Amino acid sequence: TYLDNLGINYPPTIGFSKVLNNTDYDSFIRHYALPLEDLRTRLLDPAERKMDETFPLYYDSLKKYPLILTELSGQLGHICPVPTYLYWRTTEGIYYDLMEALKPDAAKLSAFGNALGDAYSRYVGGVLQDQPYNRSVTIIDADAKIKFGDPKPDWFIVDGKSVALVECKTKRLTLAAKHDMTFSPATSDELKKLASAVVQVYKALLYAQQNTLAYLGSPQNWYPIVVTLENWYVFGDMKTQLDLIVNSLAAIAGVPAQTIVDHPYAVIASDELENLSLALRDNVLETVLQPFVGDPQYQRWSLRTYLSAGFKTTISTYEVFQQDPLDEALTQLTGMKF
Repeated sequence: TYLDNLGINYPPTIGFSKVLNNTDYDSFIRHYALPLEDLRTRLLDPAERKMDETFPLYYDSLKKYPLILTELSGQLGHICPVPTYLYWRTTEGIYYDLMEALKPDAAKLSAFGNALGDAYSRYVGGVLQDQPYNRSVTIIDADAKIKFGDPKPDWFIVDGKSVALVECKTKRLTLAAKHDMTFSPATSDELKKLASAVVQVYKALLYAQQNTLAYLGSPQNWYPIVVTLENWYVFGDMKTQLDLIVNSLAAIAGVPAQTIVDHPYAVIASDELENLSLALRDNVLETVLQPFVGDPQYQRWSLRTYLSAGFKTTISTYEVFQQDPLDEALTQLTGMKF
């Protein structure tokens, strides 16, 4: 509705008014709207964020309250100037709500972090398992196969003679790192956390090689992958910096430098993992990933760009899920068919 209507009078008489009563709608408005003057005051508050080139990176008051209460032709109503903000508010914004609510309780905040990590890992596994591959591809939950305490990723993708080790990370980039163009200590600190995840996958790779895990077959190709909830844009200069830190931490952890040379890693974002899973439906793992991680010409490419160039037909033809889990959840919550 908001994509087609800048402003809506109150109470609403279009679109969602057919399925939402005014009580439901009032509850929604309390979470997503502010009066125009209140929003103006917050936006101009220098303590909230800087009015400079970093402004789009902040979770500012317009993103938190994407609906603006005001008058429309003399009637009470509201406008939605940026519908994308409303979409983000109901997805990414929930994270900030939870973080703010849980900050006073360290135990609950820690539990939330663990639960988010587990849920994200299950989501990634669900994406990989839900694909109708045109050949035998096995998606293995490493926790179910390798005992606690031994090095392991979250998931294995076994495709013939190739195995990908997939580690899932929900760690988000700090605001300072997001707008840092000079690789300051703030960015280096963030990259060290990501590099630790990469080294963790290499340790899992060595463990798998040394213990000859029968359910992996006899792999000839190994692909270490870290998939992040938020896009870290790890390519080009960022990848170069990360490589330096990975090599340094790997040496401390006892991971041979040759292992990294022989089995180059990739750091990809959630949407790129989804595109990768679509490309793998009709193309073997080696065909899809080997050029991306092994050919220097792709050093400055994101996986999204690479897949769009080489596997566009495949990734643009299919839906990620056979049955949309969001539709299923909404149907359960509302009793209405989505």
